[in-house]
Amino acid sequence: MKQFEFKDVWFSYSSRPKNDDDWVLKGINLEIEEGEFIIILGHNGCGKTTLLKHFNGLLKPNKGKILFYGKELKQYKDREVFSKVGFLFQDPNDQLFGMTVEQDVSFGPLNMGLSEKEIENRVIEALQMVNILHLRKKRINELSLGEKQRTAIAGVLANKPSVIVFDEPTSSLDPATQIEVMNILQKLNNKGITIVMTTHDIEYIAEYSKRIIVMVKGRIVYDDTPSNLFKFREIVDQSNLRLPLISLLVVKIFDKYGITLEEIPLTVDEAISVIENKLLNVITSGST
Repeated sequence: MKQFEFKDVWFSYSSRPKNDDDWVLKGINLEIEEGEFIIILGHNGCGKTTLLKHFNGLLKPNKGKILFYGKELKQYKDREVFSKVGFLFQDPNDQLFGMTVEQDVSFGPLNMGLSEKEIENRVIEALQMVNILHLRKKRINELSLGEKQRTAIAGVLANKPSVIVFDEPTSSLDPATQIEVMNILQKLNNKGITIVMTTHDIEYIAEYSKRIIVMVKGRIVYDDTPSNLFKFREIVDQSNLRLPLISLLVVKIFDKYGITLEEIPLTVDEAISVIENKLLNVITSGST
């Protein structure tokens, strides 16, 4: 089922855009189905964050339409949109304002006018989903950055959204915590929640998402699978993208033996499969 439709969406922070450079979004056409996991890539200033802020009405297009379940987004009440479309900022400190984890996560349900029992149930369920129920009574200023990120996610989950939009959710985290957060997003997606996220970390694209969007200068220049992306050298170069490290390793190994790869592996499992099925056979047979 179609969840979002962007129809020729244009946006400028200028009240009177005069030329192409004044437009941050330029004719965005995009359809998103329920339950997708979409990663948006692109260099700084390409319009990624601006696009994300249109999903829940934080920003509104100068031209074009945004439909949510077939109805124009601007026709929904703000409270209704914010409960259905969760948004997480890049820095969790910009999102947390409660004294304790419990107070922060309960803010959304409290403003919905729910009963105390329902609020408590939602808080517990949300904290369990991100594995921090044990931090329920802890003060926000005592949390690590990774714990703050989980708390911010729990605060959104307590509203029971159907889609969550993440702006660089792993950018300030250490590698181990990055993987933990990405696994949480995958778990949420497996429960049917649509995930749309931006990232600069190319390592995650094929591991977690089947659909990649690349933006260049306010336009969508690629919308397809991760495996096809690196066939388009011009797009990769324009976006300042690089292959994941595991892909670079495999390419260099195969180059050493003069073997041409029909398709570049993007995950560890894919790399193992390629090495086992092709490279080892070549080495064993003594052929190059």
